[in-house]
Amino acid sequence: MTHTRAYAKINLGLVVGPIRDDGKHEVVTVLQRIELHDDVTLEPASRLEVVGFEDDTLVRTALSSFARAAGVEPNWLIGIEKLIPVAAGLGGGSSDAAAALSLVSMIAAEPLPDDALLELAAEVGADVPFFLRQGPQLGTGVGTELTSVSLPTDYHVVLLVPDGESKRSTASVYQAFDERNGARGFDRRVLDFHAALSSVTAARDLAALGVQLACVTGLGKGEAEFSTHPGQGGAMVRSAWIPFCDDVAGLLSAADLVVARAGAGSLAEFARIGSPAILIPYPQAADDHQRANAAYFAEQGGGVVLEQNSLAQLTPLATSLLLDDARLDALRAALGRLAAAPALDSGTSELRMAARDEIAALVEKQPEEVAQLLRGWLVAADR
Repeated sequence: MTHTRAYAKINLGLVVGPIRDDGKHEVVTVLQRIELHDDVTLEPASRLEVVGFEDDTLVRTALSSFARAAGVEPNWLIGIEKLIPVAAGLGGGSSDAAAALSLVSMIAAEPLPDDALLELAAEVGADVPFFLRQGPQLGTGVGTELTSVSLPTDYHVVLLVPDGESKRSTASVYQAFDERNGARGFDRRVLDFHAALSSVTAARDLAALGVQLACVTGLGKGEAEFSTHPGQGGAMVRSAWIPFCDDVAGLLSAADLVVARAGAGSLAEFARIGSPAILIPYPQAADDHQRANAAYFAEQGGGVVLEQNSLAQLTPLATSLLLDDARLDALRAALGRLAAAPALDSGTSELRMAARDEIAALVEKQPEEVAQLLRGWLVAADR
């Protein structure tokens, strides 16, 4: 009998992009093994049998594929002692499959070449090739194109699996991602991801791979700037200060949560791209129209309103929302209804009318040269 450990993994960072021609999503991710593991054993048998984990599918698939490729009968008994939580995003099934492939390769009379084994593993599952490699890996393509990266390992990971909770299927998660047009801004997020990865020198820097703050600073604010600063608990957070640009919609669609004023144009854009928002109405806005805009948006279920005099509550409010998947899903669903006909026609037309009135009021108050520019915006708002 031969034995090996099948270690769990975590994704230190993940950027998901558009659907490829093969129907899968483009991703950029960093994968890292952790100490939590299953135990996998192999011994000769009269047929292929997997014991210890009756829900297994990947190990059986992997060994059947190996036997076909090697031209042998799959006469192996595989034992799995499960310690990695099932369907928890920790790669337990993929790791078990990779461990089984490693074991049969060790005893095979003619082992498959490494390249062939990795290709076979990729057909079994996107995470399986990672478990045949050593050390942290940068995964691209569908996650199977791997490049070794040097990262600090002097840190601990706390894993919590809530009782009575179950992970949504990967297919349903990707479907929700596609429905909210989550792939927008992928290229920019990938650039930011690589920049954060290249700046990692200590364990606390790893937070920058998965936690990003982006601030859109307005027109004429120069080039984008980046900074790193300690967040709660001392973890380093990487912030991007980005001038208003044509790609703002892409930036917003990439966000889990947006904090913004309640201008009519902004709200129409949030409805279109499906970005949940905390709205802080500008208290000096003419005719208090931003408060009215925010109230309308909140009534439709697309966001949460926070008054200017309650800014001390912004951090706890944003934190609670970011940790509440069910609430974020409900906000995105409401935004989807807003963006769908006839809600789009009724809802965003009201917002466009508010934007038109807002700009018209500005025209009356500005010098002629500024008024000419604003009238151009007014035409655009009517389109």
